[in-house]
Amino acid sequence: MPFLDENGGPLRVIQLTQAPADGHYFQLRRPIGFREEAGQEVLWAPAHTPTDDPVAGNRTDLASVPWPLWGFIASYGRQSAPAILHDHQRTETTRMRQANLMSRADALAQAAEDDRIFRVGLRQQKVPLLRAWLMWAFVSVERASLASPACTSADRRAAVGSPLFASDLAELRRGCTAAFPAPAIVCACPVLAGRADRARGDRPAVPRP
Repeated sequence: MPFLDENGGPLRVIQLTQAPADGHYFQLRRPIGFREEAGQEVLWAPAHTPTDDPVAGNRTDLASVPWPLWGFIASYGRQSAPAILHDHQRTETTRMRQANLMSRADALAQAAEDDRIFRVGLRQQKVPLLRAWLMWAFVSVERASLASPACTSADRRAAVGSPLFASDLAELRRGCTAAFPAPAIVCACPVLAGRADRARGDRPAVPRP
């Protein structure tokens, strides 16, 4: 299995605590790892520091699912481990960008790799193809903001206009052709388009009756 427990064995249990008790965030109690292929480096999501009110970077919301798809994709399940790892990777990439330890181009390239690992992890966890592609598409669009208010509008415009983003859209179109039924495309495309518009700083046109 590609996901590992802290001892390097197959991941069988994900230990989480909900904090605060009436919130929607969780903290990882034990680290989990991911190895894409045999012999490759293990990527780790470390345990969070326990607290009653965790802040960003010390928590996870598991899989972020846009509300139009709540009835189709759950925030937890087979996707939990890939989502936790992706949260950690995106947090680290954003932190390094904010601290000017990584250039804009390097941050976008790393975020693209984080998103690819997320997609691979979803499929290796046997998340159905349609759901995996949709979840990957959402995080790829969100990459435009690098999940950080400290990133500039120039960062966001560069992300949406970058070759990496264009290649993501091309990959998404290939996935749609291969696996997406028409109702899913009708549902997902407005959400994706709206997120891309917000990342660019545009206001999508609202149809008038």
